[in-house]
Amino acid sequence: MLLIVAVVLAPTAAAGRDKPKGPKDEKPPKPPIVLRAAVSGTTVTLSWRAREHEGGDDDRATVVAYGVYEDGALIGRTTTTTYAVSNVPCGTHHEFGVDAADSAGRRSDRATVQVAMPACAPGGGPTVYVAPNGIDAGICAQAAPCASFDFAYHLAAPGTTIEIAGGTYPAQTVNVDLTKLDATSDVVFRPAAGATVQIDGDLTVYGSHAIFRNLHLHKLVSQATAGALTSHDVTFDGLDGETFNIGPNYDISIVGGDWGPSLACHARDSAFDPSTWCPAGSPHAAEGNDGNAGDWENHVGPDGTIPAQWPHDIVISGTRIHDQNSADLDAMHTGGLFIISGYNIAIRNTVFQKDAVYDLQVQDFSSPDCCGMTYGPPHDVVLENNWLGAPVRGVNDPGGDTFNDQQPEVQLDPRHGACWSNWLIRFNSFTNGLALGLDADPCFDNVRVVGNVGEAPGDPQCFTGAAGLSWDRNAWLGGTCGATDVPLDSLPYVSTTVGSEDYHLTGGPAVDLLPGGTPDEQLGTDFDGQSRPHAAGWDAGADER
Repeated sequence: MLLIVAVVLAPTAAAGRDKPKGPKDEKPPKPPIVLRAAVSGTTVTLSWRAREHEGGDDDRATVVAYGVYEDGALIGRTTTTTYAVSNVPCGTHHEFGVDAADSAGRRSDRATVQVAMPACAPGGGPTVYVAPNGIDAGICAQAAPCASFDFAYHLAAPGTTIEIAGGTYPAQTVNVDLTKLDATSDVVFRPAAGATVQIDGDLTVYGSHAIFRNLHLHKLVSQATAGALTSHDVTFDGLDGETFNIGPNYDISIVGGDWGPSLACHARDSAFDPSTWCPAGSPHAAEGNDGNAGDWENHVGPDGTIPAQWPHDIVISGTRIHDQNSADLDAMHTGGLFIISGYNIAIRNTVFQKDAVYDLQVQDFSSPDCCGMTYGPPHDVVLENNWLGAPVRGVNDPGGDTFNDQQPEVQLDPRHGACWSNWLIRFNSFTNGLALGLDADPCFDNVRVVGNVGEAPGDPQCFTGAAGLSWDRNAWLGGTCGATDVPLDSLPYVSTTVGSEDYHLTGGPAVDLLPGGTPDEQLGTDFDGQSRPHAAGWDAGADER
C-alpha cells in the first residue's frame, strides 16, 4: 500500500536548538518547502523542494546538506532532496522534519510533517503502553498501562511498538525472552509523541531484537548471557546518558544520541579525599561512581565470567562522547571509549570532546588470572569520519578539563605481544593524532591508515618499514609516515579550541588529496553527510570541503 500523508508548507522552529551565529552579512539558509511523506509498508520516503533565494535574500548562505529528524531526533543527513526512513513500525505516529545547513554549520528552521503509519496486520500485535503509574498486569492497554519495560517486552509480539508515557521511571532491566531470539522484526520502545522519558537509573538489556529510541538515562548496559541466549540485534537510537557498556553480544548498534558528562568520583562523606567526592546533587553522591555501583567508563569488551565469547558486529555511529573524566585519575582511570576485545567493530561519524587522557583506547588486559583466559586484541575494526577532539586532564589536575593533555586521541596499546589485524583507520580528523603502539611495539596484519588529518605520529609511532602496515595520503602536521603522506604547516581546521572543536577544512594540502584509486580511498559521504568527492579528489579528514 502506498499512502501519501500530510503536506506541511510552513516550517516550525526546532525547540531548544542552538544556532551558530554566522557573519553579519550572511544569514542561515532558508528551510525546505513542500515537505511530503509517502508511506509504503514500513518505509517513509520524504521529499521536499529547496527554497530559492527571494527578493532581498541574496545574502542567504548556500545549502550544502539537509538534516532529517524523527520525533525531534536527528536520524540522518543527505545532500539530495529525498530521504527514505525504513523499519518504521506499523500503527505508530511520528513527526518527521528536515532542515537545511550551510558550509559553516548554520541550520535553518525545520519543515515538519506528521505521519500515521498503517495499522498492524493481524498477528502483529497492538501497541503496548507503559506509564510511571502503571501496573504490570493485563495486556498493557492505553487505559491500563503496565509499569515496567520488561513486562511490556515479554507481552509484546515481534514488530510491536511499546509506547512509553512521559515521566520518570526507576532503573529498568529487559530480560531474555525466548520468543524474540529468532524474531524477524523488532520490538520498538519509544516515548509517546512529545513526551520526555527519564530513567532515574540504568537501562540494562539482556533481550534481543529490540530498538530503544530517545530515552534519557544514567548508564546503558548491553548485558551478555552465555551461549545462544545472549543479547543480539538491538539498536539504541538517540539515547542521552552518562555511559554505555557493551558486553559479548552481537549486532548491537548505538546510533546518534549523547554520552556524557560522566565523572568517576567517590561517595560524599566517604573516607576518601573530599576533592574526589561526587558533586552535591549528583545522582551518584550517596553511593559514588567508582566501580562499586556500576562502571564509570564507556567500553566494549568480553565478560570474564563468560569464557570464549566476544562482542562482535558492533556499530557506534553518529553519536557524541564527551566530558568523560575523573576526580582521581590515578585511582579511577578513564577516557572516551575503551575497547578491550572483539571483532567486526565500526566507529564512524562520531564526535569526541573533552574526554580525559584519550578519546579511544584499545587494550586487551585480559589474562587467565583476572578473566579466566586471554581474549586477544580487537580485530577487523573500522574507524572512519570521526571528529577526535584533544584529550584533556583530570578535573582536579593542573589546567583541568579545558587543557589539551597533548596525548594522542587514539591509543592502541598492544599488551601480550598483540598484533593488530585488519584495521582500517580512514578519513578521521585529529588534533594530536594517533599512536599504534602506545606502550609497546605491536605487529601488524593488514593495517591501513588512509586520508587522516592531524599531528604526525612521528617516530617511533610511524613504525617505518613494518610489514603489514601501510600509510596512504594522510596530511600530518610536523612530519609524514608514508611516501604519499603530505606535510602541513598548521592544522587546516576552523577551530581546535578544546570543547568547541570545528574540524571543517579551511583549505590547504588536505583538499583533493586522495585520488580514489583504491576502495579504501573511496568513502561515499563525509561527517556532515555530504557526498564525496566534491572536486577532483577526496579531501583528507572527516570533512569534504
